[in-house]
Amino acid sequence: MLFAERAAAASGAPLARDDWPDVVRLCRKLDGLPLAIELAAAQIRVLSPGQLARRFSALLSGGTLDQAVPARHRTLQAAIDWSHELCSPQERLLWDRASIFAGRFGLEAAEGVCSSADIPREQILDVVAGLVDKSVLVPEEQLGEVRYRLLETLAHYGRARLRDAEEEQELVRRHRDWYLESAERMAAQWYGPDQVKWSRWLRREYPNLRAAMEYCLSTPGEEEAGLRITAALLPYWLGAFQLGEGRLWLDRALAAAPEPTLTRATSLVNLTRICADRGDFAAAEAALRECRALADFLDSPLVAARADAAEAEMAVLRGDPATAVALSEKALACSEYAALPERMESLYQLTVGHGLGGHYDETMTAFEEARRCSAATGDRSSLTWALLARSVAEFLAGENKAAIKSARQVVSMARDFNNGIGISAAFTLLLCSSVGDGDFDRAAVLHGARQRIRQLFRITGFALTERENASIEAASSQIRAELGEARFEAAVGRGLAFTADEAVAYALGAEDEPATAADTHTVQAEPDPLTARERQVAQLVAQGMSNKQIAAALVIGVRTAEGHVERILTKLGFTSRTQIAAEIAHRDD
Repeated sequence: MLFAERAAAASGAPLARDDWPDVVRLCRKLDGLPLAIELAAAQIRVLSPGQLARRFSALLSGGTLDQAVPARHRTLQAAIDWSHELCSPQERLLWDRASIFAGRFGLEAAEGVCSSADIPREQILDVVAGLVDKSVLVPEEQLGEVRYRLLETLAHYGRARLRDAEEEQELVRRHRDWYLESAERMAAQWYGPDQVKWSRWLRREYPNLRAAMEYCLSTPGEEEAGLRITAALLPYWLGAFQLGEGRLWLDRALAAAPEPTLTRATSLVNLTRICADRGDFAAAEAALRECRALADFLDSPLVAARADAAEAEMAVLRGDPATAVALSEKALACSEYAALPERMESLYQLTVGHGLGGHYDETMTAFEEARRCSAATGDRSSLTWALLARSVAEFLAGENKAAIKSARQVVSMARDFNNGIGISAAFTLLLCSSVGDGDFDRAAVLHGARQRIRQLFRITGFALTERENASIEAASSQIRAELGEARFEAAVGRGLAFTADEAVAYALGAEDEPATAADTHTVQAEPDPLTARERQVAQLVAQGMSNKQIAAALVIGVRTAEGHVERILTKLGFTSRTQIAAEIAHRDD
């Protein structure tokens, strides 16, 4: 029974036999509503079941609730009102203020956003603990940090109280200010030793960063702050392969804040890279042209060098390694740029350009320079790509065992950042190098595992170079010829059945049992940005239903259905219902 379980967890002791009649009476008064029961059970340490039942009966009969509201809703409203009243003044304040977060939040964010003279920063932890004890806040571990969330009903309640007290806008601004400051601090430290920590922070906090951007770009006078956030978030959009999401926010922010500033130049560089990675080279070139014009207007060699670095990446994706090398060298010739930790971007592009160009000695020289820079700054994310380029050069030189060793290092490093693109690229090299090494059975399994990684990380629309596509096709044909169709399909099927952790373990050398006790690092595909209800709506869109039909099927208003569809388009970076249908079909494959 839910009440008994929650009461025992709260009090540390099971309910007494004599209490059961009162418990049954209380649960009936609560209409069996799970949330109401949980909130009541949390009070068991200070009130007996009999006292709880009598107090709740008195509350329901007090005449203060809206009788026009359905009875079950009145019961839940009364339970929430009651729980709020049983909280201390500081707990009530924090409950209301915590409703400003988009889902989960950490202690540091609560201290930054919710503290005040009424709740000093040093007391936030104790107040959070009190709300956890009362089942108002739910603690959950996320990527190595304890996070907290309000149940949706309780969050709506707290937000309504903020609105009634005319405090909502102040809290929204404080939320925005904290996340803007944190995002810019992350960007300033990204190429340093805390890179993995910041990568996890981005994955944990992105819903709140998205809420902050939405506030800025929908509130007159706040557009520049929104642009500042978009200028900082490239590591998330690239690392989490949220390219459509990134382009959506960058397009909105750049349109809303057209002033010729350094922040705008940074966002244009970000847009160039995202569009190039998606294969939309026309849009990338347009953003790059504006960025170069802005560099001239600002008389900024640094902006020009950053534009060179972005164009070098585009050249790699277009299969033009010579241009990539020339542009990377040009960027590094800028003394202001070369003095910054972000020079690693051009060092790894230089390595990639030489690697794809088949210049083995130059690749190794460029890689060593990138490795030295990484050792000095702590930047491991960029080193991952330089190491990948070294693996390419080794493969092209016929040094298959060396290429396999380097590619395995890439997998190991890329998983620290949950970098699905890096892991997938390394799997391509492992697949091709294993074929070159004559290990066709392993290559076939890796072929399937690579496809599985791309499914799990939802990698679609990424601008693969023609050489990579050709290499995969050639390797696949050779494996089929060596193994025969049945054996090939069986091995590929094995790889397709892996979890992300199993695929990574296999790539790192596991044979019969992909998941090993010695390697417990967990790889997580990026969480679905859609809520459960939005996924349900997306499924109906994929079935060809109109908003009116969706509303009828889910028993919701047409405007509510329209809002769900708009949010789905926004979160996925899409512009049409056809794209939603294609995404759902891809997920179901």
